Amino acid sequence: MKEKRKDGAEFAVWIFKTIFLVFIWAAFWFPSAAFADGPSINYVEHWNNITIHEGDTVTRSDFQSIYNLWRINITWPNSVSYLNSYVGIFRGTFGNVNQTYDSGYALFYEAWDPGTWTLTKELQMPVADIDTPPGDYTFLVAELNGGTSDEVYYWFISGGTSGRAPLRFATLTFHYEARDIVEELPALESMVYAHVPIAKGATINTKDFSGLPYLTYHFGFWPRDVSWWQGFFGIFRGRFGDVERSELFADRWDMQMSAKSFDYAPLYTATSSVYTAAMIERDPKWTGRSLVDYELLWFQTGGNEGVPPKAYSLFEFYLQNDADNVAPLLTATEPIFPEKGYPNKTIYTFRVLYTDANNNPPNFVNVVIGTASSTMKVNKEASLIFHDGDFSNGEEYIATTTLATKVDYDVYFEASDGLSALRFPEGEPLTVEAGYSNVAFLPGLEASRLYRPGEDQVWEPTRNQDIEELYLSPLTGESVNSDIYARGIIDESPRIVNGYNVYKKFEEFMDTEVVGEGIINEWKALPYDWRFDLDEILDGGRVVGSSGGLENISYIEATSTPYIFQELARLAKTSDSGKLTIIAHSNGGLLAKYLLKEIEDETHPYHRLLDKIDKVILVAVPQIGTPAAVEGLLHGDEPQLGANVGPVDWGFIVDEERARELVENMKSAYNLLPSEKYFDFVASPIVEFDENVSDAYDFRNLYGDKIDSFDELQNFLLGDPQAGSRRLEPDSNDEESPNVLKSYFLSGAKLKHDDIDNWTAPENIEVIQIAGWGIKLSTLDRDILKTHEGDGTVVLPSAVAMSTSTPNVERYYVNIRHHNLEGILGERRRNRDHASILEIDPLDSFIKNLILNNKNLTTHMTRTVPQLEEGLYGLDYIIHSPVDIHLYDSEGGHTGLIPNSLPDSDLRAYEAQLPNSYYWEYGEAKYAGSDSIATTTVKLIGKDLGTFTFDINETLGDEIIASTTFKDIPVTASSTLQMGIKNISDSTLLQMDVDGDGTTDVEISPGEGVTPEELIAILKGIIKTFDLPKKKEKDLLKKVENIEKELLKEYKDEYKKKVKIGKAFDQLIEKIKKFEKKKILSSTEALDLIELIKTIKNNVVQ
Repeated sequence: MKEKRKDGAEFAVWIFKTIFLVFIWAAFWFPSAAFADGPSINYVEHWNNITIHEGDTVTRSDFQSIYNLWRINITWPNSVSYLNSYVGIFRGTFGNVNQTYDSGYALFYEAWDPGTWTLTKELQMPVADIDTPPGDYTFLVAELNGGTSDEVYYWFISGGTSGRAPLRFATLTFHYEARDIVEELPALESMVYAHVPIAKGATINTKDFSGLPYLTYHFGFWPRDVSWWQGFFGIFRGRFGDVERSELFADRWDMQMSAKSFDYAPLYTATSSVYTAAMIERDPKWTGRSLVDYELLWFQTGGNEGVPPKAYSLFEFYLQNDADNVAPLLTATEPIFPEKGYPNKTIYTFRVLYTDANNNPPNFVNVVIGTASSTMKVNKEASLIFHDGDFSNGEEYIATTTLATKVDYDVYFEASDGLSALRFPEGEPLTVEAGYSNVAFLPGLEASRLYRPGEDQVWEPTRNQDIEELYLSPLTGESVNSDIYARGIIDESPRIVNGYNVYKKFEEFMDTEVVGEGIINEWKALPYDWRFDLDEILDGGRVVGSSGGLENISYIEATSTPYIFQELARLAKTSDSGKLTIIAHSNGGLLAKYLLKEIEDETHPYHRLLDKIDKVILVAVPQIGTPAAVEGLLHGDEPQLGANVGPVDWGFIVDEERARELVENMKSAYNLLPSEKYFDFVASPIVEFDENVSDAYDFRNLYGDKIDSFDELQNFLLGDPQAGSRRLEPDSNDEESPNVLKSYFLSGAKLKHDDIDNWTAPENIEVIQIAGWGIKLSTLDRDILKTHEGDGTVVLPSAVAMSTSTPNVERYYVNIRHHNLEGILGERRRNRDHASILEIDPLDSFIKNLILNNKNLTTHMTRTVPQLEEGLYGLDYIIHSPVDIHLYDSEGGHTGLIPNSLPDSDLRAYEAQLPNSYYWEYGEAKYAGSDSIATTTVKLIGKDLGTFTFDINETLGDEIIASTTFKDIPVTASSTLQMGIKNISDSTLLQMDVDGDGTTDVEISPGEGVTPEELIAILKGIIKTFDLPKKKEKDLLKKVENIEKELLKEYKDEYKKKVKIGKAFDQLIEKIKKFEKKKILSSTEALDLIELIKTIKNNVVQ
């Protein structure tokens, strides 16, 4: 059957019914939404003394009563019968209710007509009571929509999800805070008892009382009227927060009086104590409740319990009753901490326990330090029993202070209860020390003297045999000779250079200006056998004798009483500060860092030392290694045995074969190689390979043109294992070929650096890194690369490798170059470098400042890396045999080789007296350098018949800004050459005295070669040095003159001229061969002269 379609009228009826039903449903569930002018609660009042509006915040103090009579002012759009009304209050808001306070009285008494009405209701809410919780509170006035008031209640607390919604309702929400506003007033002014006036804070004695026991108290301004039932006066034994529970006396007062007297006997016989008089204005809402459980409990607990008054005024005084007094006691278990410390830095804590059997507080407790007395206070940080206000079980008193000057102070404590004075200790006073830390000095590598029995000093050596006596096992690194011991550090050395200072001035400075001035009690240098590894040094150290007041210390074997640890502990114990400062130079810094890393282990027998060390001053320490060590280990070159591997440029040159034999088995030398971390700091290559190096080894194919990574360096040192077959270790007398090092020693060094490089200083230890700057140092390979960023041995990044991201690690720099330049106008020899850096006076003064706990900079000391200054140029000289080089300044200072005056010594000696000068020998090459601050005289002395090339580079920092060369210059053992130079641009000609007769034979201009005319002039001079018979000499000189003639002739054909000149040279050679046959010249002389002439010929005929 087909459904009929609704017409328009029927559809409109259906729409009306639907809208009406929705309206009825909305009116039922959300009645206020059905009317535009809904009901409202305008405000509420509590006992006519507080009015609350929507959103107000009120406190407990705002309520004057705890009775629950409320006046609720409402506006309603219609009449409501008493059977349809609901009035209630909730702790919370609609749908978020914690507790309900409603009243059934509304059902019986409340009804209202349209308009504004005030409903007076006593609702069951304990408003402003002690236990009334804080939070939001909501009043609800509702017109029931049928049903019961319980249904409205459930509708509200459920947020409309249950119960029945009222037909109309209104709410008012306010926020309640359970806190009190309390006024402390100065109203209570004075009291009189038994004719004795009592002032605030005064002490009165019961023996002074006379007459009747009347107490009169006087008070002044009070901000409002107080009724007798609100005013309370009482006297309590004790102080606020520490009073007896029950009052001694209590009375009422009101604003009708300004003084009041009471008959009160107990003060005549009261116990000695502090007493507090209190005037209290009670909060009106508590007046019907217990004073003891409310306000008095608040006073007794210091506000932690009970309820406060509306306002109060306190008055303290001390009552002394001689009849019950027992003298108090002062005791202490740790009266002073620490017992030692620094002036103006350490905070000393003084503690004493004051005990009074009468429970009387002291009039004072003081600590007397020297002649100064300081008031002590109760220690609130002590155990509760010692700051609970009960003096009968003891109260701990405390004072803290710094001490201004370095001195030992007498200390005692004093106190009084008003009757008895006492002192602790009764006899000799205690002592507290303020001072600075003793110093332990760890010298660098090769800076401790080594001996054998019979006082045979083998280091510093005077002959090459001494080096042999120091040899070590190639398998274990143990000493071949087991009787070697260390004694003392090197002050000046050796005698062959007239006292080259190493630590001499530093020792004198510490003796006179640090210990001698009373700054510290003691400093001590701790010598060690520097051939051994770091752990072996720390485990060893056994005193086997003494000489000249210095111990002989053997490090050959481990001992249960290792010397360095023993001395560190002793120095800390005898220090005024109770602490120890370590100053470490060069390798001594590696030893110090390794030591500190080791004693961090709580099981280490000397772990306690970690808290005794306050500062570590690292001076020129190769913390992550130095490239200079590579040269010494691979070639045994002199500077690496002296200046570069160790800290000391001794001024002598050891045989390279013996030097390499020693260092290749010396574990300590391996520790100085660049570590893996070195390559994170330094971008410059360790080794660069010349294009011609492949003639000997195929290094460029293996490494490219340089070595600039840790793995490459390790492979190079191990003999190129990556090539498939290792490079063979060279013969002992082949120093030119790079050595192959021991893999097990390299592995050990890597493990050591893993510890040293990653060590982080504990917070209690300051680390001060001091780097030298401005002195050139070399890197590999045999064509020396130089950098000014260091002290001549240690590159700058290695000397300051520790991060300064923590405040206890710092970096400082000493400008050695500037210091040395000052010597030009002052003392003559100022050529300090890595070896003698501690001989720099301003650096010593800065170290003194550090010991004194201040960091004021001295001359040449900076916190940032020094900058290059324009005009401070350097000159580097490179020369190859057979010529020696000597540098002189206008003051007579000299840098270069000198005679060795020691008998039976086979060492070659040198000195470097010019400021910022150096002298090195690497194989056949000799290197020297000087500053260009003044003119330097360069003198070259021939040592044999041959030719040499002389290169001069002028530098600003690491950059070569000018250079010149004198190439293939013939020379004899009698020849001398000399020039003056300040800058290359204004240098003089190289004047040559070929035969040593004091007359300049030729002046040579710089350039790639010597002119033919200059060569012929030199050749003439050389012939004169052979001491030939006059006729024979004349014959040879005539042949040379023939060469000169050919040179002067004009030829159209240049080739023909060269042929002619060549034949003239050949005739000279033939003449020399005849002289050899006739024994006029020896075979060696003839051969050397012919080779020289051939060289000259090649340079002339080219």
